[in-house]
Amino acid sequence: MQNNIQTTLEKIQKAKNVTESLLSKVAFMAEFIANEMCELGLDSLANGKYGICERLALRHAEAHLQVETTGANNEPLFVRLNSQEVSPIHEMKYLYGDFSAAYIVPNRSDIFTFLEDLPELFDELSNYRDLISHDQLLGQLVETIENFKQAA
Repeated sequence: MQNNIQTTLEKIQKAKNVTESLLSKVAFMAEFIANEMCELGLDSLANGKYGICERLALRHAEAHLQVETTGANNEPLFVRLNSQEVSPIHEMKYLYGDFSAAYIVPNRSDIFTFLEDLPELFDELSNYRDLISHDQLLGQLVETIENFKQAA
């Protein structure tokens, strides 16, 4: 009996370790996507399901990727994805203890939704990166117009 309890406790600890590792990797990916969105000037992806939220706390601003989900009463919630913890109840936390910089901790479902949506998010980001070719085209047009003005 004691051996079974010990084995069960070891399995629980392994699950906790896997959860910590998963959250760390999800936070990294969320920060990467948030940074890419900021560089491209995007405020949302996936038709508004994912968005950037900037929190200002103690004169320190941070941009976070958040996903729109529903709470217990089907009210819309925006959940911060670059979190180092998971909550079964969408717990509210405060950035640096600042009440004006509150955010909601994701639950497991939010994490798995984000993982499932990653290919779509990367695809959408890469489509915005295609603007480089449009920028080059516009650069050529501006150069042509300037040359035309000089010739006239």
